[in-house]
Amino acid sequence: MTVCRDIGIARQTVYTWVLDNHQGFADAYARARHLMALGWADDLDEIARDKRGDYYVDEDGSLKPDMEHIMRSRLRIDTRKWLLGKVLPRVYGEKIITELTGKDGGPIETQATRIDVLALDPEQRDQLKQILLQATKGKTEEER
Repeated sequence: MTVCRDIGIARQTVYTWVLDNHQGFADAYARARHLMALGWADDLDEIARDKRGDYYVDEDGSLKPDMEHIMRSRLRIDTRKWLLGKVLPRVYGEKIITELTGKDGGPIETQATRIDVLALDPEQRDQLKQILLQATKGKTEEER
């Protein structure tokens, strides 16, 4: 942390204050980290729009792209985006939504069928047993 170095406090001291909530320090630290993350978000657009240094004039007087500068800007953006996804996942994290629907977007339909096992002949019972074992991947009721 740059602030620790600037004011001469060991980083470990700050972490101890956060863990022990020294005089309410944990809440203040959390707010500061949140504001820092919002600053990273503000930086993204600024970095993306800043074209200074993207080009240079070579010895022939031609304008050439400075790929190192361009790639470093990209790295700065990617790093901030990654950090934002970790620090503020609800706002900047990857959102994966899974929605289950039935036919034509309607509700999922379920159907239950009652089978009188005692009315089945032995061969039909064996077939039903094999179907159920396949459906449960061979696990017994105790194993499920």
